[in-house]
Amino acid sequence: MSTPQLAMPSPRRWAWAYRKPVWAAVAIVSMWVAVLIDAVYGADIVASSATGDTTTFPSVIPIALFACIATIFVAHYGFRSDEHE
Repeated sequence: MSTPQLAMPSPRRWAWAYRKPVWAAVAIVSMWVAVLIDAVYGADIVASSATGDTTTFPSVIPIALFACIATIFVAHYGFRSDEHE
């Protein structure tokens, strides 16, 4: 009688792709690349009042603010250790 051959586990070639910190870093870098592209090629935000006064400021200011807030949350979730769960 023969014994069945047990399957050997194959090494994971893409083990880095399953790591949460890798994808958190990719998300943070892509957010700031979007901010950089908007800073270089983005338009200005123009606000006009009823009296005819206009205010102009770069659109990158609110985008950078929201990217900063998003970076904090993504870094908190992506780089924390899972030992406490």
